[in-house]
Amino acid sequence: MSSMVLTGGRVIDPQNNLDAVADVLVQDGRVTQVGKGLKAKADAVIELQPHHWVCPGLIDGRVNFGDPGYSDRETIRTGAASAAVGGITTAILMPTTKPVIDNVATLEYVWATVRRDSAVRLEVLAAATKNLEGVELTEMGKLTANGVVGFGDDTAPIANTLIMRRLLEYAQMLDKPVVVHPQDPYFSGAGIMNEGYYATLLGIPGIPAVGESLMIARDLQLLKRFGGRLHVARVTTAESVRLLRRAKYDGLAVTAETTAHHLCFTQADMQRYDSDFKVQPPLRTDDDQQALIEGLADGTIDSIVSDHTPHNPDEKSRPIDQSPYGAIGTETLLGALMTRLLQDDALTPTTLIKALTQNPARCYALADRGHLSPGALADVTVIDSTAQWVVDPLQFKSAARNCPFKGQTLTGQAVLTLVGGAVVYRHPTLSEAPAPVVMG
Repeated sequence: MSSMVLTGGRVIDPQNNLDAVADVLVQDGRVTQVGKGLKAKADAVIELQPHHWVCPGLIDGRVNFGDPGYSDRETIRTGAASAAVGGITTAILMPTTKPVIDNVATLEYVWATVRRDSAVRLEVLAAATKNLEGVELTEMGKLTANGVVGFGDDTAPIANTLIMRRLLEYAQMLDKPVVVHPQDPYFSGAGIMNEGYYATLLGIPGIPAVGESLMIARDLQLLKRFGGRLHVARVTTAESVRLLRRAKYDGLAVTAETTAHHLCFTQADMQRYDSDFKVQPPLRTDDDQQALIEGLADGTIDSIVSDHTPHNPDEKSRPIDQSPYGAIGTETLLGALMTRLLQDDALTPTTLIKALTQNPARCYALADRGHLSPGALADVTVIDSTAQWVVDPLQFKSAARNCPFKGQTLTGQAVLTLVGGAVVYRHPTLSEAPAPVVMG
């Protein structure tokens, strides 16, 4: 039996209400014990310091890794490697591939590629409708039988209310969440950035914020009437937070996420005319951003995602009205959030880690992850809370470079990532840790 103990670090495990210096013992791919004086029980010992936070492995609820169809942007191998560097041990793949993950054959291809190439655990969100067109539901039962964690059309909003009702009802029978992109397609149109002062100033077509809250209000009404589980993706506006807060108070089965870039940037950053800030939904106002932070603090918003969306340099170098939406974020997720939210005491460390571990695990019913209870998968992230580093996308494991954090100095960095007790990433400062597993 192989075993390892992480000793001397600050263990932050929100699900078990633990925030203390302790040892974590892992054996045969599982957490076996958390406590004091466990060094003698392990074959290998990794000595840490109190500024090292030992946390459940981070769970990123929204990534695009390109394969199939967009391997010129990213592959499962490079995307998973970038996740490991970022301390992410589980990531949820979006169905926006070519072909779309809307059938069992494509899903089986993805699973085979994951088994061969991924250093971290990858789960799949299957398309809710065929080809993401919002017209005909996918074969949800067959996709569920083949291991998907939920259903959603990623950036394609489901405009047809009857289709949305049926989706909630069928997903409820399968005990899976419906993940929605809350954006009224008729409002968004050809818009690029948030509608308002800066859009007018810069001469860039705007997207009204009300288009988001309108869709959330509709879907909450459907949820209340027909049941199911709803997960609202990429929440960005203050009104959306207010609606979700009320829905949770009323006991509706709804969870919500926001993105790291919406917590760190606002519409004012579009003044740079840098397409790396062109994301969907668009960056919003300062007041919207503050509402997101307050929503995280009080539990209205459950989780934070990277929304990792790679594009090749040729695509992102086009004029801003022609370049695609999206930014990469797996390798900056942790550092960006620690820098933005912890240095100003906007959130506590426990609240932040909860939004990156326990809560996304709960959203997708990943009961064996997101915590360090005995018997849990030994997916562990060790964070150096004092490490300062400059973001250089040229050094990333990701194949893409479209990073809005480029050139910034961030505080906080994953230094060790374990998946099933195996080292999949090790920073040079932890040279005594076992060497990382090499995929392929």
